[in-house]
Amino acid sequence: MTNVRLVAISYFLFAVLVGMFLTEVLRMMWDWGGWTDARLVGDYWTLTSLIGFAVSFAAAIAVGMRKDARTVSLEVASELRKVTWPSAQETKAATIAVLVCTAVVAVILGFFDFTWAGVTNRIYEAPRYLGG
Repeated sequence: MTNVRLVAISYFLFAVLVGMFLTEVLRMMWDWGGWTDARLVGDYWTLTSLIGFAVSFAAAIAVGMRKDARTVSLEVASELRKVTWPSAQETKAATIAVLVCTAVVAVILGFFDFTWAGVTNRIYEAPRYLGG
């Protein structure tokens, strides 16, 4: 697969994600304004979804037509091809290491929290015992 194709697919996927986001934002604005969202096809394809996806795809095409954006995108794609990705075994080992470290730190912080809560409870409850 060429870098040009990867960049085009990336622009397309980004446009879909932005379109989904814009659709929800527009739907919330329509609800807030008290307007009725016209249904075009089925339950999901409404006027807000048409506007959201139209704006996002128009933006993706506009960005894709800019020479500087296209150049940067192609450079990023070529650099990503040079990356040596970890194997499944390396990824599994790193994930286990992160989970173990996270558990150890959680236990240590939990111990400190429990201890500090006991100390502060004794300090703030002391005046009651002293007749205050």
